[in-house]
Amino acid sequence: MDIALSPLVSEASFYTNADDLHSTVRQATKSGNYIFPALQALQLHVDRIFILPAVLSAIHSSSLTTLSLHFEDCDTTLDKIFGTLGCSSAQHSLKTLALDALGIMDDPQVPTVTCKTLKDVARLKALQNLWLWIPKIMLDEKELPATLFTFPEGLSDLYIYTCQSDGLPLDALQHFASCCPQVKLLGLTLNAQPVLSHLPQNWLSASRLEYLNLENAPVVRPGETGKYLSALFPRMGLVQLERLSGSPTREERLQICRAMEEAAGGDMIVDGDMKSCSTPSDREARYWNVFEWV
Repeated sequence: MDIALSPLVSEASFYTNADDLHSTVRQATKSGNYIFPALQALQLHVDRIFILPAVLSAIHSSSLTTLSLHFEDCDTTLDKIFGTLGCSSAQHSLKTLALDALGIMDDPQVPTVTCKTLKDVARLKALQNLWLWIPKIMLDEKELPATLFTFPEGLSDLYIYTCQSDGLPLDALQHFASCCPQVKLLGLTLNAQPVLSHLPQNWLSASRLEYLNLENAPVVRPGETGKYLSALFPRMGLVQLERLSGSPTREERLQICRAMEEAAGGDMIVDGDMKSCSTPSDREARYWNVFEWV
């Protein structure tokens, strides 16, 4: 309790259970206090998610810049977490937000990212890095453009990963290119469907994307895919392919990458080597150092 109320704590990392955390929050709020008034960075591992909206509401720090949440059981919706953050004292200071729930697979209320979940991202005005590792993604393609268009102007890194095969179609990348051109690093799980729509005849991309990480990417027609990515992201430097659909051999992976590079032209590098995909790029490594205090 004393730690939570201390004005000297700027960085904190906790592994706790929801009941103990709930008790601490209740004691603090009952006496009219906020918790962690000077907090700048928090990493929290908790067994159940239901307590997180109350915890985030009780934190009254206008200097909170880094928040990493890990939970093992789901008994509320992710919408409440994003909604709470959008109304919290950190809405103008939070720069890095990471949510990790990939360990939850058997729960009937498995956490799901929808466009409704992401609508409150627009309220986080200072957000630069958004990393989501969520078991299920259900992003309505009709709603996706309007959702992405509201993302903060300073958002440069965006990861949305799932461990299931119900990710976004490759076609959805067009929405990211046109609706949030400010993003420079993008990571997505795809649904392995190779269907591509033709871009408008006068298509001109303003995307500043430099790095793309795709999980479960389709392996058919790699030349067409490479040309498509090059048109969407003309500043692309590196594309990393992970968990390619169909589990091709290493030699087949290399052939796919070369075909994509040749079709794309320019300086785009496509890396499909499983070993290198497990190692973050220099740009990724710099951002992961945000959590080096954990």
